[in-house]
Amino acid sequence: YTRNLVDEGNGKFNLMILCWSENQGSSIHDHANAHCFMKVLAGQLKEVRFDWPKETEGPDSPLKMGEENLLPLNSVAYINDSLGLHRVGEPPTPQSSRRSACHFVLPPTLYQCLML
Repeated sequence: YTRNLVDEGNGKFNLMILCWSENQGSSIHDHANAHCFMKVLAGQLKEVRFDWPKETEGPDSPLKMGEENLLPLNSVAYINDSLGLHRVGEPPTPQSSRRSACHFVLPPTLYQCLML
């Protein structure tokens, strides 16, 4: 998939268009203490959220899978680090194997997200 920077927002935000081909998805990632708003522009996307393990479970414990959200065309979603981590991409649809979404990230964290 590709992440295409549209505007750096004078250092106050990032506006990006993310594009996925068939069978592509992002890595599980955080948002580096930023707010991320996403609007689906083409196709549909699936967002899978994850929670960090609790401190009592130890540092080598796996992430816990949380909710899965199907995001149809024109839907809007929001995430920040207090809500967990997520992965976005699948599923391909019969109508369109290409998907895209506009991401508005505040403050800008284009290269600061932790990818797992």
